[in-house]
Amino acid sequence: MMFWQGGSMRRYGTLCKCGVPQRRNFPGVRLEMVRGFVLAIALAASPTLTAAKEPLQDCPQRLGSGLLSSSSFQDPARRFLIDLGSVSFSVPWIYLSPRPPKALPACRRNSDSLSFQFWLPDASAPEVETFLGGDLAPLEDNGKVRGPDAGIVKVVKLQSFAGDPSPRADARVFASNIHYIFGDELHIEDHQNSRMITPKDPRDGSYLWIKDGEKARIYVFCNGSAVCRGGFVLSDASLSGTFLILEKTASMRESILPVLTDLLKQWS
Repeated sequence: MMFWQGGSMRRYGTLCKCGVPQRRNFPGVRLEMVRGFVLAIALAASPTLTAAKEPLQDCPQRLGSGLLSSSSFQDPARRFLIDLGSVSFSVPWIYLSPRPPKALPACRRNSDSLSFQFWLPDASAPEVETFLGGDLAPLEDNGKVRGPDAGIVKVVKLQSFAGDPSPRADARVFASNIHYIFGDELHIEDHQNSRMITPKDPRDGSYLWIKDGEKARIYVFCNGSAVCRGGFVLSDASLSGTFLILEKTASMRESILPVLTDLLKQWS
């Protein structure tokens, strides 16, 4: 924290007999006062001298029973610094999954992965915790009206990589495996910037959607169940991750990467 020190100002002048202040002409003194005043304004406005935030303490290795049972509630927007080694993210408590105890102050944690959750398409944080298999399209108390296909994207494991990304997150690896297993039984439909792969007998509603770009790639795999799985690779950032999403929400699959990358930029 920066403390400002103020200097004292010397009063000058004499009082005439009529009681009205009469200022003497001291050009040197007046010039110094003006310079001091301008300097004070410049220092106060200088961004390089703004008080720096104190660094976060490391998160406790073990959470005591008092902390877990405490009824006190910290700010849900407080940010936890998750250090993945080559990159770190300052993530608001309400986005984390699992969420730390409500009474735990913001702190720093080293980890090999980051898990978080967000609504699609508006990128807002869920009111409820989804870590233990919670509903991915819950009714909430905030009164927000959502579309029929809106749902929560649950990023299970975001990791940084130095060599190859996680195979489970890589659309190229996943597609290669699907081709190897099913071969000629697949129907492939190419679009402008994506590919839809379905079985030639599509009775179960299964499909694999892939979008493979130069800087990022993503896939969504649905096999007829209510929940689909997916993965993404952000090549420029050396990040990869897997996620879960409702089948109905997967209809907005084109929005997943833009929303996700925008959140990561906000937290960087």
